[in-house]
Amino acid sequence: MKWQIRGICLISLLIGASLFLSAADNVKQTGKEAEQNQGNKENKVITFLFMGHSFFIPIADKFKQHPPRCGFPGYRQLVAGGGGDQGAPGNMWKRIPDGDPIRKQIEAGQVDVIVMTYYPNSGSELSDYERWVDYALKYNAKTQFYIVAPWPTYNQTSLADFEKMGSKHYEILLGLLDQLKKKYPDQRFTLIPQGLGVIELRRRFEKGEIPELAGLCKQEATNKDGEFLFVDKLGHGDKMIHTLSQLIWLAVIFKVDVRNYDWDTGYKKIDLKELAWQVAQGKIALPGK
Repeated sequence: MKWQIRGICLISLLIGASLFLSAADNVKQTGKEAEQNQGNKENKVITFLFMGHSFFIPIADKFKQHPPRCGFPGYRQLVAGGGGDQGAPGNMWKRIPDGDPIRKQIEAGQVDVIVMTYYPNSGSELSDYERWVDYALKYNAKTQFYIVAPWPTYNQTSLADFEKMGSKHYEILLGLLDQLKKKYPDQRFTLIPQGLGVIELRRRFEKGEIPELAGLCKQEATNKDGEFLFVDKLGHGDKMIHTLSQLIWLAVIFKVDVRNYDWDTGYKKIDLKELAWQVAQGKIALPGK
């Protein structure tokens, strides 16, 4: 079953860059890689390029607040987006022309990390990811790559079908990642399992475990007051999905133990920090596993 995001209005290309000031290190981190990051964070500028569609861009825009809060003052980001399949890697390649500021940043060797996403059956073949990898490595041999696994579209599907779609496309992405790692053994490729977190949110909501949500889909509701899991029938996320996703990205990319992150999520009856940590650590299983 395909995700349908084609009805989305085209998001204008968003390009922004921000260099942040120093912030107190108020989180605990885990792993040797995190320790290395901590050792270099004070002076090193790290530039991220985020490219994706409307299930991705709002999270990328909000994410910029977190690395500086966690003691990475050299963090800066560029964001580029397109609606629906136009946000897939293959179509982003066409949307960002020669001479674009983003291409100039890459060609100057100033992009250290590229974060992409996925759209089924359009612009997300292995060759689409390889094109960006080859291009980035030509100018910066140490470029790192992340692929965000988005949550399925809603489209009034049952929880079982929602889980099935999410599992299917997550498995496809795992296969793509494996092929990239084999072709580029010296590069770092990481999958961000954001979609599994959203599937878990829907599971818990349908079990009645998230009383802070007024309903599943705002567009379907008679009473529009309160927060919903999705804002429309397509499945664009409301605030809770965006909040959880930011925490998952932070835990995966920067190895931050978000359970101890001094940041108010705004929720008291669901521990999004704990859930994000479980997702990042691979403790939320694929549906049916």
